[in-house]
Amino acid sequence: MKKTLIVLFLLIELYSSASDKVKIHIYVKNSIGKEITFNVFDNYITRDTWDYTCMIDSAGCGIVSFNLDRPREAFFQAKGNYFLFLTPGDKLEIYFDYNNPIETITYKGTGAVHCNFIIENRRNFQDPYLGGNLIKQGLSNEEYKQEINKRWQNRQAFYSKYSKENELSRQFKYYAQGLVDYSSILEHLFLQARLKKLNKSIENVSEVYSFLNADYFKNDSLLDYSQQYISTVSFYRSICVNTQKYDTIHSKIYQDFRSFYSNRTRDYLIAMYLIHAYGSDENFVNDYHDFKNICEDNEILNILDEAFAKYTQSEIPKQVLNSVIVSYEGKKLTLKKLLSRYKGKVVYIDFWSSFCAPCLKEIPYLERLRLNVKELPIEIISFSVDNNSLVWKKTIDKMGMSTDNQYLLSKSLQSDICSYYSIKGIPRFFIIDKNSRLVNASAPRASDSSIKEKLISLIN
Repeated sequence: MKKTLIVLFLLIELYSSASDKVKIHIYVKNSIGKEITFNVFDNYITRDTWDYTCMIDSAGCGIVSFNLDRPREAFFQAKGNYFLFLTPGDKLEIYFDYNNPIETITYKGTGAVHCNFIIENRRNFQDPYLGGNLIKQGLSNEEYKQEINKRWQNRQAFYSKYSKENELSRQFKYYAQGLVDYSSILEHLFLQARLKKLNKSIENVSEVYSFLNADYFKNDSLLDYSQQYISTVSFYRSICVNTQKYDTIHSKIYQDFRSFYSNRTRDYLIAMYLIHAYGSDENFVNDYHDFKNICEDNEILNILDEAFAKYTQSEIPKQVLNSVIVSYEGKKLTLKKLLSRYKGKVVYIDFWSSFCAPCLKEIPYLERLRLNVKELPIEIISFSVDNNSLVWKKTIDKMGMSTDNQYLLSKSLQSDICSYYSIKGIPRFFIIDKNSRLVNASAPRASDSSIKEKLISLIN
């Protein structure tokens, strides 16, 4: 009897593991030696992902497999990001030409019906200019609103037809609805920004979003399984800022949008905003503490506290220390090796790029600071997120920057260090102490008069 139970247990375990596994076969033209990385979303507040990489062999083939606990949104990288909707047990085949993924991607196998909807929606309806071309055409505000509502109706018609012709899972239907609403949400936000720029107030803000069904935001159980639901409504971050900041004074904007949110959805979105705003919003700290006073969801608060704990007074994790950087002379090394050179010194790191105007404004201050601390145990390091090494070097030479401690981040903003510390915008500055521990992942800029004193204070 005991043996029978053991065998039964093993069979259950085997079946469970097999049913939870996702297996993806990749068949790619023009990709010999390339790596294809798959990112599966874990936490939508912090945008954390599980990453799986496979090498494409000489025949243009690759395979990757991993366990999945529930339906999740994912994407793979090949000259851009291409989104997938994966369900436990999927056996997906992906075919495309690496030189032209967007036009050639085809999905076959289990789960293909979901992924083909995503790519077709992108090809036919995703507007990379967010309606900007409509404004360039000289349309009035009312004409612009009518046009983007028409676009949304066309996307909705496509979804309705596709869902009737194909068997879609319940979770994917929410996901697909999110994709349909995604572009319209952004285009309507674009209209709102346009009116604000023209100094024209919107008498009834909620009317701008009349195409949305308020019921879409009421079912918080969607947070448990529908990834794109969270992804889509996260684009209300700018509204969430107002929801947060004007909650206590009952502003009209807050009142108009209040009906769209249950408390948990609102808190989830504000948490996403706080993560996104870290390092780029001077009011971040106050917003963070204000939110902690009004949020009653411990799960959300714990995610936030854990996320921000890594940004101050913390050890740098192994995957970040293994980030590859390239010197001005073209030599590759890891962040760990670089920091080991400066053990016992305070390190100030600037994240910048040649295409970032605010970054370029900081360079004269950075070079002046470099000279002012030259005799002190302080090192000034610059990490560029440029994709083109030639442009990076030309900018360094043109700006008269010191070529010492100039490094290019491999994988740019997709590098482990940028991903781990949520570096979405630049310039961004780090301070690392004499023991190679992170002190501040959102330090004052080089132009801030207090930065020299902050660095000197860490010497002793």
